[in-house]
Amino acid sequence: MRQHISDAWESSGMIERAASLRSALSSVKAIETMALIVESIYMTYDLVPLRYLTTVSRIDALHTPEFAIKVPDLFILVNPSFWAPYSLWLLTSLLLPLGVAYWFNLSLKAAQNSRGRTSSRQSDFDPLSFNIAKALIAYKVYADGFTFWGVYSPFSVARVNAALPGQWGGVLTGALVGVVGTLYEAILRK
Repeated sequence: MRQHISDAWESSGMIERAASLRSALSSVKAIETMALIVESIYMTYDLVPLRYLTTVSRIDALHTPEFAIKVPDLFILVNPSFWAPYSLWLLTSLLLPLGVAYWFNLSLKAAQNSRGRTSSRQSDFDPLSFNIAKALIAYKVYADGFTFWGVYSPFSVARVNAALPGQWGGVLTGALVGVVGTLYEAILRK
């Protein structure tokens, strides 16, 4: 019986899949992607209200309680009260840091060999530049209240800051983890 269970476990391929998942998640870019996904979930949860749909009645035979079903109110997507904070978050957490990471790619020079040709290990976006830019932009916008010369209202800045996990300090902490991870990864490559 034990042998059959062991054979079934090995033939299922779970060990290889777990190793593959571990390999995919063991990079700075994967960690940054997960951080952005968490931030976007927090932003969406804060910006998209849940509306009451119906109540499921109690089932006596199963001893289940009565509970309400709520669904996201997607009509908020046509309202500026959604797009102003969401576009500010998208700009400060993704677009501006990616632009900085592309144009100020510190790993690009390191990837070039002595003849000026680029190595195949070259990255389009530098994770170190991305994290430094994200930390500086988050501090300037959410701690200092920079509104991009009046494009965004102080209310939008405050709303995004309140929706982020850990507010602007949480963004700085995540960026610091990204910087340390990038430096550690660079040390391991040497």
